[in-house]
Amino acid sequence: MSHVLIYRYVIGYLFISCYSIKMKKQAIVVLGMHRSGTSLLAKALEVLGYNFPDNLMQPNEDNPSGFWEDIDIVEFNESLLKSNQVSWDIPLDPGSYNFSQDFNNRAQSILEKKFSEHSRLIIKDPRMSIL
Repeated sequence: MSHVLIYRYVIGYLFISCYSIKMKKQAIVVLGMHRSGTSLLAKALEVLGYNFPDNLMQPNEDNPSGFWEDIDIVEFNESLLKSNQVSWDIPLDPGSYNFSQDFNNRAQSILEKKFSEHSRLIIKDPRMSIL
């Protein structure tokens, strides 16, 4: 029997969910639009023993401390948006999005890979807040 615990915290426009299945694999998902403090919050979660995936986006002049976003997850979310002719800065009603079974399979594959790297993950990508 699977046990799923869901913890939700609302801080301004930030939303964090912690999903745990049998307490073996855990992910904290940090949701919030860009420039809303999600990078700071995600980085602070490391002190709780959670880890970022191993393929992080590099810092740049917009965010010199780092974005803390996994490139594989960002590229996947970009492909989800593109398949529905939208982008992170021009979203549509999420109820009108259409995702194929291929996207579900790809998402599962990405998560399995990320969980093979770490059992306690921090997942952050502002695009997820409009998906």
